Amino acid sequence: MTSYDIIDWKHVGAETEIWDVRSPSEFAEDHIPCARNVPVLSDEERAEVGSLYRRDPFQARKLGAAYIAENVANLLRGTLRHQDGGLHPLVYCWRGGLRSQSIATILSHVGWRVHLLAGGYKAFRQVVRTELESLPGQLQFCILAGPTGAGKTALLQKLESLGHQSLDLEGLAKHRGSLLGALPETPQPHQKQFESLLHHKLCSFAPDKPVWVEAESHRVGAVHIPDHLFKAMRRAPIIELDVPRGERVEHLIENYNAWVNSPDLLIEKLRYLTRLRSKATVESWIDLVKAKNWSQLTSELLEFHYDPTYHNALKKFEGSRAQVKVESLRDLEQICDALLNASPGISNDQ
Repeated sequence: MTSYDIIDWKHVGAETEIWDVRSPSEFAEDHIPCARNVPVLSDEERAEVGSLYRRDPFQARKLGAAYIAENVANLLRGTLRHQDGGLHPLVYCWRGGLRSQSIATILSHVGWRVHLLAGGYKAFRQVVRTELESLPGQLQFCILAGPTGAGKTALLQKLESLGHQSLDLEGLAKHRGSLLGALPETPQPHQKQFESLLHHKLCSFAPDKPVWVEAESHRVGAVHIPDHLFKAMRRAPIIELDVPRGERVEHLIENYNAWVNSPDLLIEKLRYLTRLRSKATVESWIDLVKAKNWSQLTSELLEFHYDPTYHNALKKFEGSRAQVKVESLRDLEQICDALLNASPGISNDQ
């Protein structure tokens, strides 16, 4: 008889913390959002046990038990040393096996209430995959479109702060969705982790209210938008921002200052464009970088690269369209009002 409770994913919610007790590399690839990594085996220990298991399963289990016991003891002496009895963790490993059962048994015998996730991470992953196929069809999406520099991300964030439902795909992907969209020193999540974060966000939305989302291509940097969500986005109504190029140039220089501060890296990225634009054109842009002529560089990149790419991509969206003319990006709340007024069935009090 176990001294802890085994629950499935749909009953998760009463716990004070979620613990992923897999190794750090497993956790880095994907984990339940809001979980903390409390590994009972390090990457090196897990590899050693796995290698031994192929030769001698009994000796491998004995070695694994010794490592787990030692690591849980260190946890009790360290992080949990001053923890009171109110701790109520949900614990999971790969399949709800030895790793999570071992730590759950010890913690519950100490006196903490412990839940163990039935089926572990593997069961959670199956829920994510299944519900990413069904959830998009249950929600009402409204697509926020507009050329590069039109302030779409800032407007999505403002809409959310005003109480509206907003899905920031670029924020979840840690990428702005273009050649220069990578965030310096900020790695993108693995595809599985992107899907877990996306699933978590979709589950938070009310189906009877619209969800604002930016018009994106199928890929956002190195990750891709799941097919069922992307198809729902392509069918949704579109509100397109019409913003003067000068205003967009100013907005981009202000918000992409990481590239301004890394000219060598910017030049390296621009050289990739020789596959799409003439070598002479790209070299002229590199000369503008060297001269620190950011306004002209940004304006030319918009006119000759980003705007044509945007207009071609928008043709793939099939929903009804409306347009909002924006003279300045300084008053985001006023623009949000215009967006809400332009979208059928959406009011400011929703």
